[in-house]
Amino acid sequence: MKFSIITKNLFNAFTNANKAVSQKATLPILSNVLIETDRGRLKISATDLEKSVTTWVGAKIEEEGAITVPARVLHEYLGTVKGERLLVHTEGSMLIVESENSLSKFSCVEALEFPKIAANTDVTNSFSINAKDLFENLSVVCFASATDDTRPILTGTQISLDKDRISFACVDGFRLAEKLLAQKQAQEKALSFVLPSKHLLETSRILSGSQKPVTIGFLEKENSLSFEGEDIFISIRQLDGDFPDYKKIVPQEHTVKAEIDFADLVSAIKLAGVFAKDESKIVKFELNQADGVLTVSSETPEIGESKATVKCKITGDDMTIAFNGKFLLDFLNAVSGKTATLESMGPVAPAKFSVDEIPDYYYVVMPVRVQS
Repeated sequence: MKFSIITKNLFNAFTNANKAVSQKATLPILSNVLIETDRGRLKISATDLEKSVTTWVGAKIEEEGAITVPARVLHEYLGTVKGERLLVHTEGSMLIVESENSLSKFSCVEALEFPKIAANTDVTNSFSINAKDLFENLSVVCFASATDDTRPILTGTQISLDKDRISFACVDGFRLAEKLLAQKQAQEKALSFVLPSKHLLETSRILSGSQKPVTIGFLEKENSLSFEGEDIFISIRQLDGDFPDYKKIVPQEHTVKAEIDFADLVSAIKLAGVFAKDESKIVKFELNQADGVLTVSSETPEIGESKATVKCKITGDDMTIAFNGKFLLDFLNAVSGKTATLESMGPVAPAKFSVDEIPDYYYVVMPVRVQS
């Protein structure tokens, strides 16, 4: 194999492929990236067997070939080496890279050792979504996924297609977030997939700069979902198990509704967080309808206490309700807007939050029981 390539382009391609390199590889070959020529371009692939990334980059190909290279070492090299272009060729099991003022050799492994990964020709049941929409919709739900593997299915995001809309939903047993997105092209049949949230969010970040829509499809043999953008193809294996029927706990009615200035609410909860240092990080809301005031407070005996008042529009009953402050901040850090809305049936019922500038979106969080 022999080719020349712009250094920056190769570095960028490697950066994306590196996202699928196994950090704790049980198979040594999974610490490598596969480099091969493909119809006049360079094709770079990596996998940890749960997800894979294949990306294509332009290069001047002089000789066809393929080899696998230690990912971490070559990526570090590409981020350090000087020179606009690189000359690259193989000699046996060595990859030799020449820059304007250096020559480096990398010990490699034959391409035949690299596992076969999914290709875009294997995709079925595909649909398209704007790359920016994919990132923005996942960004406002993935924070609500579980972060431990006690119940692996809760670490995932459920992507559901039903007629002319897509649903993105995450739930961890204490909270849930769902975002709906309208689709111009209706689906013939309902589909549902659950994929690891961390892989999905990372994939959406990689694809967010794509100028063309992202094509999402099903890889039946691999039990994976694929994401194809501009010069990149990513697959993520589905999680096993049944995703919770979260619709059952979404409040359909409310006895109190508060419309709160978003920036003021963020400020009040951050202030309360300074003093909410107990295990549940309890932040208390007191809604006074007559005065149109929300009081946000927290207390830890060993530290002290804090109270902040926020003017808001309240309809319905007065109410005192408490939450895990971290759950509130996770939500507020993931979204933005001018007004946040809280709806609730009472201090022990699930509370529903939404934001004026994000349509078809809600966040439900279970309150914390506190002594009167």
